[in-house]
Amino acid sequence: MPQPTHHFGIAMPYMDYLGVESISSCAERTITRLNWSPQLCNARGELHGGALMSVLDYSLSAAGRAQRPGYGMATIEMQTQFLSPGKGNLTIEATCLSQDKDLLICRAQAFDQRQRLIASATATLKPVKFKPEPSSLRASA
Repeated sequence: MPQPTHHFGIAMPYMDYLGVESISSCAERTITRLNWSPQLCNARGELHGGALMSVLDYSLSAAGRAQRPGYGMATIEMQTQFLSPGKGNLTIEATCLSQDKDLLICRAQAFDQRQRLIASATATLKPVKFKPEPSSLRASA
């Protein structure tokens, strides 16, 4: 089994499965990419909404983690707007809009290769102290 990719310092096998690339992360903005593959498509050959929601959720959480190093994020609620069919690779930009001691509000936007907005999402996230990586996520020899 290959070693999992680290997504901004965390092993996330599901993101590897989806073909997500973690491009950059700082306090101002997190950028990820979802690489198109036919396995992620619906019957019309467009990116399945569930796959897109998964990468939006991950990107929202990454923006939250950029604000709270050493913490993971639990999604309390997420609202998604699908604006156009997803075709080809998508770039997702996420930012933290506001935060207090207990909750963060983040926004993510997915763009196609022509910089058209494909989907947008906002989420309320709860910081949770990050626990060490479970042995089940480590590659076995």
